[in-house]
Amino acid sequence: MSEWKVASDAKSRFTGRAGAYAKYRPPYPRGILEILAREASFGSGSVVADIGSGTGILSSLFLENGNTVYCVEPNADMRSAAEEALSSFSGFRSVAGSAEETTLPDKSVDMVTAGQSFHWFNPSTASLELRRISRNGKAAVIYNTRDRTGGLNTDYRELVSRFGRNFSPVMGPGDEGLRLFFSSYRRFTLPNNRWLTLDGLRGRLLSASYMPAEGEHAYGELMEAISDVFERHQKDGKVLMEMTTEIYLGSL
Repeated sequence: MSEWKVASDAKSRFTGRAGAYAKYRPPYPRGILEILAREASFGSGSVVADIGSGTGILSSLFLENGNTVYCVEPNADMRSAAEEALSSFSGFRSVAGSAEETTLPDKSVDMVTAGQSFHWFNPSTASLELRRISRNGKAAVIYNTRDRTGGLNTDYRELVSRFGRNFSPVMGPGDEGLRLFFSSYRRFTLPNNRWLTLDGLRGRLLSASYMPAEGEHAYGELMEAISDVFERHQKDGKVLMEMTTEIYLGSL
């Protein structure tokens, strides 16, 4: 079995991007709750540990459902943004921790989730830690992914490949990591297409940790390029980014 490697700056590389991430990253469809209820006996009384919770985009789905959610996030900027956005929910718990060291008590949660963060985990180490805090070993890895075909998505992917730093073309959690993380799992999908204005498309691009930020080299060229992509595909001032939500649900 090969040694699993993650970026050395995985816990810090989103520093300074929390605002864009919270505003422009797509939400998760409510159909996730139906899948978890049907397949994993999940309900409003279930306690969730959302690992790598970031600004709380996935966590908010569970908080609105009435769940108690431990939002485990190692990056201070992202954690602060979640605290500002979600502190009004009585079930919100902010935790400075990581997938490999959550700081949560043994057998304290009913469902472990990871939304858009799993590729930063060491999956083998994380699986052991998350099994420790889980009462039943149930986990869900959830990703919003761009569909691989379509005019806008093709041009957007080419632009990201051109300007992205240390960018990997692999989208989603990755088969190897899932095999190391789960003892068994099943995959479910939901449509999650998004109509974006030019501001929304720019913001979605700049929320990615691997893209140049304002003031950095190539930022101006990047903004010109994304404007060109928008103009080629816009209809009535918006473009369609075709997306799918992938749910990997299983046992640790």
